[in-house]
Amino acid sequence: MSLQTETFTPPNIFLKRIEENNLKWLNTSTKSARILVLPEARKYFERKQVFKSYKLIKDDENGILLDVEFAFDDELLNIIKAWIPYIKIIDPKELDIKLKNILKNYINDIE
Repeated sequence: MSLQTETFTPPNIFLKRIEENNLKWLNTSTKSARILVLPEARKYFERKQVFKSYKLIKDDENGILLDVEFAFDDELLNIIKAWIPYIKIIDPKELDIKLKNILKNYINDIE
């Protein structure tokens, strides 16, 4: 018995999307959120490229305010959860509410 292998070549349109994508997760549309990184976590975020696509909005003694682009809510929420309490979602409020509900459900499940 011989093992047969096939080669897969994705269509060029997909290869082009992958090359042009500046997000960690690939999606045809992007979302954005404003987040505040508090001073306690500032050094880490300055050294590491935690977000692949972001714009600095404000930088002062209260922290750094970023406009972050992401493909899926979990892409951003997973980073936020890892940095609680040093990072906060400012906008959109719906995403902040979603995060708080996830955290409330987690706490209720472990009690």
